[in-house]
Amino acid sequence: MMMKDGGKLVWYLFPICLVYYLVPIIMLRTPLDDLIIKGFIINLLLVYQPVLILLISAIYSAKHGFSWWFPLVLGLLYLPVDSMFFPHAEGAEVYVLPYMVVGFLGSNIGILVRNWKRSGNSKKNT
Repeated sequence: MMMKDGGKLVWYLFPICLVYYLVPIIMLRTPLDDLIIKGFIINLLLVYQPVLILLISAIYSAKHGFSWWFPLVLGLLYLPVDSMFFPHAEGAEVYVLPYMVVGFLGSNIGILVRNWKRSGNSKKNT
């Protein structure tokens, strides 16, 4: 199932990879004050990435149905970020599990939306 959806899957993982990999590179290269960069990284870890994961997994599940592996992939994609960009930040890999949980939450929201749309369409047809 994962292989036949591979082409579609790329479009859902692309924004996650941009935020996971490109944003830290840009932040670490900017000539901002260290305190501002640290604040932005904390906001990225605690707010922006979870919101993006929630939205992407909800959209994916609303369009393609529930996939138990999709939230796992979203969480596991964060593992290389920890060692590549923040090698001295011990414990940053702790975010993998919460990102998976947020992904599962988003997937369930997507399923609710999918079912709500289907029930709305079936009521219109009767």
